[in-house]
Amino acid sequence: MDKKNITPAKWTLFLVLGTFAIGLMTPIASDWIKLIILLSALILFIGCFISILSIANTYNNRASSINGIISLYLDTVMLFASAYFFTSVIDSGDSIVFGISQVCMQSECYLNSLVQAQSLVDAFMDSIYLSVLVMTTSGDSSIGVGEGWGRWLVIFQLFTTVYISLVGLANYFSHKSSRELADMEERVIKHLTGKVSVATQPIGQGKKTIWQRLVSFFS
Repeated sequence: MDKKNITPAKWTLFLVLGTFAIGLMTPIASDWIKLIILLSALILFIGCFISILSIANTYNNRASSINGIISLYLDTVMLFASAYFFTSVIDSGDSIVFGISQVCMQSECYLNSLVQAQSLVDAFMDSIYLSVLVMTTSGDSSIGVGEGWGRWLVIFQLFTTVYISLVGLANYFSHKSSRELADMEERVIKHLTGKVSVATQPIGQGKKTIWQRLVSFFS
């Protein structure tokens, strides 16, 4: 797959599905499978930060319209939600991200796959809530980030929010006004060109003389 074609939405799906797989398999996996899961989690950890950089790749393609900016804004919410979701599942000690529904990652607390899947869904919904809070710069003391790289996620998301909201909209309206000015200049040039073509007609095709008017009047 071409790297340029990997959109934030695709990264979000990749992170969410990968986190769901880790959350479902870890409590019932054997020791050697847990080692494979750990390596997969490390790859997914790197994917979290690569996915954040994908926002920059799609910005230039979407900043030319309001719909594109709104779509990019929503993609950012979901992308960071998937990163918070991954962090909350891996962080069983609840030290990096707190307030998100706990997911059992040990065999002692595991009940069945249905309960585990429900816990993962609840955690993902809470992650979306946290992402919206950060994206709208709102606050909720019951959910947030504590120590570690979760704070860097918040910093990246806040910078992305400011960039899309301020710089993105400023560039959009600047581009729109420049385009409208160019269209106006084109219309003025066409109008002036039309007047010049009339003014530069041959003398014989200009106004009628008095004699020509008399002839045409009596004829």
